[in-house]
Amino acid sequence: MIRLRPVARLCLLILLGGVGLAGAQSCSAPPAESGLSDAEKLYGFSLIWSEARYNFVYFDQVPEFDWDAAFKEYLPRVLQSKSTFEYYRVLQHMFARLEDGHTTVSPSPRLRSRVNVPPVILDDIEGKAVVVAVSSRLVERVPLGSEVLAVEGKDVETILSESLLPYISASTEHHRRQRAIAGDSAAMSGLLLHGAGELITVSLRSPDGSQDEVELKCDAWGRKDIDYVSVIPFTPVFPAVDANLSTRQLPGDVLYVYVNGFPQDAEGSFLKSFEKLKPELRRAQGVILDFRRNTGGHTLLGLEMMGHFIDEEREVLTVRARDHKSSYYAYAQNGGQYADTYGKIDALFDESVLKISPAEEERFLVPVAILIDHRTFSAAEDTLIAVRGLKRFTLVGRTTGGSSGIPLRIALPGGGNAGICSARHEPIEGPGFIGRGISPDVYVEPTIESIAAGRDLVLEEGLRVLTAQIQDK
Repeated sequence: MIRLRPVARLCLLILLGGVGLAGAQSCSAPPAESGLSDAEKLYGFSLIWSEARYNFVYFDQVPEFDWDAAFKEYLPRVLQSKSTFEYYRVLQHMFARLEDGHTTVSPSPRLRSRVNVPPVILDDIEGKAVVVAVSSRLVERVPLGSEVLAVEGKDVETILSESLLPYISASTEHHRRQRAIAGDSAAMSGLLLHGAGELITVSLRSPDGSQDEVELKCDAWGRKDIDYVSVIPFTPVFPAVDANLSTRQLPGDVLYVYVNGFPQDAEGSFLKSFEKLKPELRRAQGVILDFRRNTGGHTLLGLEMMGHFIDEEREVLTVRARDHKSSYYAYAQNGGQYADTYGKIDALFDESVLKISPAEEERFLVPVAILIDHRTFSAAEDTLIAVRGLKRFTLVGRTTGGSSGIPLRIALPGGGNAGICSARHEPIEGPGFIGRGISPDVYVEPTIESIAAGRDLVLEEGLRVLTAQIQDK
């Protein structure tokens, strides 16, 4: 059921009266496809606007953004969109202004299948779009540490500012920029994103200072036969326990564990995979957990895993949500006792507490370094909060993405979907991280020089910290 507020009903009457404003912002698009009807466009737009109005939990983070006024602003753009892709872009632009990494719009799988990227992985290094991984077949032409200067003749900063950043949902600017540079298949965005199978011309500055243009084919997503050369892990490049966990031994009996996410399934695969690590964990004098590419999943899995490294229970987060009582809202409208609560768009009521408990079986009470980066996000951040400030734990790297919560999923016309953050996560102790990120205990930023030299500065520092702690035991 669509619950239109009065301003929405007014705009619907304006629509039926034939009034229109400027069209949606133009953008590069996949091959043209038949669009949606005006009724479908209006339905999807009204639905996600209304659901956000009733369920979004971070309106206080964007006090200058008037959500009622946004309906009037975006309604003409929605109706004037000329394709399904352009329609989704308009919705993405509106949701991006909520500045929340869990409040998103994703085009349909059919549309997403029509775009792709070359086998080149970029990251935001020293404020530049830098190659951090590349197919072994391309590494001579696209060396690690190369800076992307332009794509199809258009300079990087122009592409970012005009075609990418305004459409990307993120809670922090560093996470928004990282997602724009690295690419996001669900959002159909990215610096190197073009039509599937297309050849694109990319201008590069190599680490030696020379500049060149290379032609790259956009066919990497979905392939499993690409052998990547990488300094910073972005997939399990070491012996993998499963798709989310892989390990290797480091000097000084330190065990490195790459933790790609906390996926939930009916079989409990993640925790079963973690069980397989226990023989290695028993031998370890210290553990490095690499969360740099961990974009989340299920918080309770992260807490259960981390319970094997702690020795006392701890309250971690409050989880708060919106509450709806129509009669209270009516009282509030009439200046009643609920005017300061139910009468406000950012009122929050329902609350629960997440705790972390020590594992009942085996625990590994050794020094732990956790490597973090701008991509560390969502449930991974919740898990970090559980051990932030504890004596044996050290966070090393760059500030995290700064977003967590539970997205309410809504199906959209054309096969896409939207997510609206419906749960507010706030730490019991220490500063909040929504809209800020979690700061490391030891800040280490990769450099173009280190990438080109094949050095992982964050991992090196994590190992140095652990080695010192082990020697001091």
